[in-house]
Amino acid sequence: MEHSIETRRLIRQLRTDGMSYKRIAKTLKIPLSTVRYHGHPNGREKAGARIQRWRKRNPIHVKIHRALRGKIKTFKRAGFKRDNRITVSDIDSRLLVAELKLNPRCYLTGVKIDLAQTKSYQFDHVRPISRGGPNNQANLGLCIAWANRAKGELLEEEFVEQCRLVLVTHGYTVTPPAAAIPLKS
Repeated sequence: MEHSIETRRLIRQLRTDGMSYKRIAKTLKIPLSTVRYHGHPNGREKAGARIQRWRKRNPIHVKIHRALRGKIKTFKRAGFKRDNRITVSDIDSRLLVAELKLNPRCYLTGVKIDLAQTKSYQFDHVRPISRGGPNNQANLGLCIAWANRAKGELLEEEFVEQCRLVLVTHGYTVTPPAAAIPLKS
């Protein structure tokens, strides 16, 4: 959230007048952290130190956030329409980390993923944007890099069918699970 120069000046003035941080936050209807940041002489340094401590306690969260940021940069380079772009702030990375910590596996192959090894996995649009999929957190799937590249812009069902054709062509017998959607012949 961006705060105007006027808001910053007002926070400092109210603080000089002896008003408490909580009272300033309530009066200006802004977060207490913002008041502390702008109201304390070393607010910026203290906030930076607090962030660094948090990053040391949450290394996986930091890695996932960086991986998301890298993926988002890739989306921007690919030239997606401005109104369809996703940003890091669109994704609740804390929620995503909590979901992934339960059982981080590739949604395409089932391979277990080590979240600390950010180069080994990618975030994929389960339903590609080019095929009408939304550009949001609900449409992100965690997968290993080579599986994501192989899937490309296919739907998951199409990708599975392509894999089946490759296996059958090379003499393998493919038996879909009982609950699976019937494959095309």
